[in-house]
Amino acid sequence: MITAGLLGRKSGRGFYTYEAPDSPVVVADSTVSAAVGGSARDVHRVGVIGTGTMATGIVEVFAKAGHDVVLRARGVDKGRGRVGKIRKSLDKAVVRGKLAEADRDAALARIHTTVDFESAGRTVTW
Repeated sequence: MITAGLLGRKSGRGFYTYEAPDSPVVVADSTVSAAVGGSARDVHRVGVIGTGTMATGIVEVFAKAGHDVVLRARGVDKGRGRVGKIRKSLDKAVVRGKLAEADRDAALARIHTTVDFESAGRTVTW
């Protein structure tokens, strides 16, 4: 979206269409999600670039919600480490009774990692 110049409120277009650049007012647009009255398109796979805390959280949320997620890491060890962090978080949710073991396992199975952009369609699971 950044490459396309869809910078959200800054440009007036992004996931939503805004009244004007820097405006907080969302307007109806036939290409935006149901959140502004249009029809949502189905999302089947989500790509996350980066391995920071925010990226890891995004991967976990999407995987728990039932989406396949591709996590692009700078290296194999970094990717393994992030999946390990997500596993630890999901294990805590199981212990606390907030998540079933089967749901944890299913979420982890939806996470795929890659170390380069070219192989994003041919992901490797760690």
